[in-house]
Amino acid sequence: MPGSLRIGKIIGIDLYIHAGWLIILVLLTWSLAGDRFVQLAPTWTGSTYWITALITSLLFFVSVLAHELAHALLTRAHGLTVTRMTLFIFGGIEDLEQAPRSPASELQIALVGPGTSLLLAALSYGLALPFAGTGTPEEAVLDYLTFINLSLGLINLLPGFPLDGGRVMRSLLWKFSGNYRQAARTATLAGQGCAYLLILLGIGGFFTGNLFNGLWTIFIGWFLLSAGQSAHMQELIYSALREVTVRSAMNPSPVTVPANISIQKLIDEYFQPLNLSYAPVMQGDYLAGLITLMEISHVQRENWGKTPVGYIMRLKEQLFIITPDQPLSSVLQSMVTRNIDLIPVVQDDLLVGVLTLESVISYLQQRRSQRVVQ
Repeated sequence: MPGSLRIGKIIGIDLYIHAGWLIILVLLTWSLAGDRFVQLAPTWTGSTYWITALITSLLFFVSVLAHELAHALLTRAHGLTVTRMTLFIFGGIEDLEQAPRSPASELQIALVGPGTSLLLAALSYGLALPFAGTGTPEEAVLDYLTFINLSLGLINLLPGFPLDGGRVMRSLLWKFSGNYRQAARTATLAGQGCAYLLILLGIGGFFTGNLFNGLWTIFIGWFLLSAGQSAHMQELIYSALREVTVRSAMNPSPVTVPANISIQKLIDEYFQPLNLSYAPVMQGDYLAGLITLMEISHVQRENWGKTPVGYIMRLKEQLFIITPDQPLSSVLQSMVTRNIDLIPVVQDDLLVGVLTLESVISYLQQRRSQRVVQ
């Protein structure tokens, strides 16, 4: 998802947060320290307000993470692979190497997130009971976690993509219509409707004097709109390629080079005259590795004439390799999540092509042109 920052890896999944989270952290901490906690405990010191507010904001992030991890774990239980997870304010977007296999599978995966948030709300409520009426930071933190997890669970049930309620809607429409793409479009339109409604409510807040809450509501609406449009664009691409194999989009005749030629010969006889930026490297009839401009840039120019390509290439064992009969949608998802722009295609140990993002785009353009002609 555009505008995301990688913060690490958890249970084998690359974890990203949308850049808007930084704004959310500031707004939420400011709101808690400057308003909510002041009303709850007017005798606290200034530092207590801000420290408690920051801890609460970070625990809100942990709550969203728990919500999304529940999705990821159940997704895995259904035999799907989650490679990347991007968190936004009400949950997240998971990058899957395969689409959900059935409406029932998607329904269960969608519901487990709100269920987890509601469970966390109940847990926070139980832990807060001993602190009721004390006006302590513990009461403030646990009361807010009860409120925010309850809100997270209920808001996610709104019927608009990318919220979980939108996924529930999509699964039900998919079940009854049998048309996944139409179901996805309807759920996305519903999500856009929810986002625009929040924006209008926020604008209304300005006219009623509730400036801060109005700004907060507008920001949430914009955030949902942005996340929904980005996720829907991915859905359109992957659903369009659902029945397509790699063979249809790969370049079946890539230029290859032998491993024993020098870098200088590679540049003079292949890369420059043919305007190449990469080439599969062969030893006889078999793929040995891949050479790109990146590997060449690590060698000083005066050494190009005496350095064989085989010395600096990426070895076959280091490459992500696919077969021509793999689903193009899942391979494209892997390319995006792994940040790979070209993949060798091998069958029976022989190189049969190369798949690049450029070749996928070219294939999509050809399909679009054919539909226009028809």
